Amino acid sequence: MNDYYHKKFTGVSNKIILDNVIRISKLRIPLIIRVPLIPGINDAEENISQMADFLANLNILRIDILPYHKLGIPKYEMLGRKYELVDISPPSKEALSNILKMLSSYGFNTRIEE
Repeated sequence: MNDYYHKKFTGVSNKIILDNVIRISKLRIPLIIRVPLIPGINDAEENISQMADFLANLNILRIDILPYHKLGIPKYEMLGRKYELVDISPPSKEALSNILKMLSSYGFNTRIEE
């Protein structure tokens, strides 16, 4: 949710993404929000609650949490690119459960997409 961190880790602002979520919701189109969850980058309770607050009054059908994994490392190697997240481990089952509970407490239909 934090634009500074979004720019730091992706190279671009998240403003267009957030504006588009609002625009589509105003059209009464139900949205499925898919959130890559990367430990140490966007999994902090503060970030999750800011996301939930932002989405709370929008037309959200479901929130899918996409836990970080290392399956893309061989592809980076094949492309001759440096994989920047090599030191990050996938989130624990407990961490995922806590995030689902937090989002469910806002009334969202949530699931882990593995």
